[in-house]
Amino acid sequence: MQLTISPRTASIGSVNISALARVTALDCGLLTGLPDARTLHNGSSDVAYSTSSLQNVESRLAIVVPCMNESASILAGVLHGIPQHCLIVLVSNSNAENFATETRLLSSFCQTARRAGLAVHQADPHLARAFVEAGLQQITANDDTGVPRIRNGKGEAMMLGTALTHLANKEFVGFIDADNMTPGAVHEYCRVFAAGLLTALSLPSPSSSPPESGAAGEEGPPLAMVRIKWASKPKIADDKLVMTSEGRCSRVVNSWMNKLFSSLNKEFSQNECDLIQTANAGEHAMSTKLALRLNFATGYAVEPFQFIDAWQRSGLLVPTPPDSPANLIFQDTQCEEATEPLVVAPAVDSLSSFFLPPTPPSSPPDSIFHLNQPEAHSLPAVVAPATAALGRVNVMQVQTVNPHIHDFGKGDTHIKRMQAAGLSTILHSRLTPHALRQELKKYMIEELGDGAEQTEVNVYPAMEGMDWRAFEKVVGDLGHARE
Repeated sequence: MQLTISPRTASIGSVNISALARVTALDCGLLTGLPDARTLHNGSSDVAYSTSSLQNVESRLAIVVPCMNESASILAGVLHGIPQHCLIVLVSNSNAENFATETRLLSSFCQTARRAGLAVHQADPHLARAFVEAGLQQITANDDTGVPRIRNGKGEAMMLGTALTHLANKEFVGFIDADNMTPGAVHEYCRVFAAGLLTALSLPSPSSSPPESGAAGEEGPPLAMVRIKWASKPKIADDKLVMTSEGRCSRVVNSWMNKLFSSLNKEFSQNECDLIQTANAGEHAMSTKLALRLNFATGYAVEPFQFIDAWQRSGLLVPTPPDSPANLIFQDTQCEEATEPLVVAPAVDSLSSFFLPPTPPSSPPDSIFHLNQPEAHSLPAVVAPATAALGRVNVMQVQTVNPHIHDFGKGDTHIKRMQAAGLSTILHSRLTPHALRQELKKYMIEELGDGAEQTEVNVYPAMEGMDWRAFEKVVGDLGHARE
């Protein structure tokens, strides 16, 4: 794969963000060895990565696919698009019938392709117990029968997938939405993950950035993140397929994210800054170590909040003590519907074959539970604990060649909910200047309706502080119990 890399970069504390790179060739042949870099007349550089170098990264990469009642044919296409060397982690929140279909699809595919995959369900009480035993009980709640389960939501599915990635000893984790109708696009995304991670790990440290990538005093390579911007997002207009360059939600959230960025980096004018092009990147990958250090938000806020969390922990702010008030709170609420137990997948310490939970739940929830709208029986909100600085992080943004085709008939209400969640990560951030906050609040009321500005950003503590021995013991014990 060949990328054209822009020389334009900017930093917020220890977080360095590169301007949009572009895929200029999907395949560079059977070249081996180090990538070939060539500087172009405009200062950009062409960087070619051999097939073997990409496969080397892919062998250390898990692809997490959050799925909820997706069409079987579409999900099958997504699975077929994931490169051979990647571990597939399917995290389902589907109803019983669809989950059974999903596991059969993955089982058949992995057996045919002779590759590794893992399927789990968010309603599995054993996985919930693993998080409780590991000290991250905030991600769980009791259902109406008193049985614990992992809460509904995409962010929660991503956390579960990341935890399993860590237990599988994978160095990188990527996320692909299950509603992608183009298997070739999925394949390109994963290849971009590999090429982008290699590039991000090789970028020089900005002069303003500290050398550390980990905890205080720990030196090492940077942490890496790759965020994808689609080449186009086709829409139907007047019975014609229109290849729009940016989605309605991305256009709005990117604009306000750039305003915040320019307020933090004085090299940019608020009216001119367009560096952030991937605020809503559903397709993205990162170092597993970075994923464990980040705080995950729930719902549609999960991807934009990655930028906010990284900037808040880039050294610009004094860390918040655990007992201090915070703008971003976690609402501790109960689950809406009862579920029956799943049998968890076997231990993940030997991922050499496909693992299949044999018994689907009889009644997992049919819709995502939004923590932004707690029920009357919800418990008091608790503040997410303080987290340490991330250290040096290099973020690559890459535009693909393939268009992104998915369900574009969800309507204006769905888009406004996504916009409200993404914009709320900016509105409630401690980094946002007062004037910008007031401007954004006015926009949300006028464009998204009264109450949109009150959308809360619900945040979980970072997984890095979990007791991983306890987590692995629960998962491992369940696996051995099935043998």
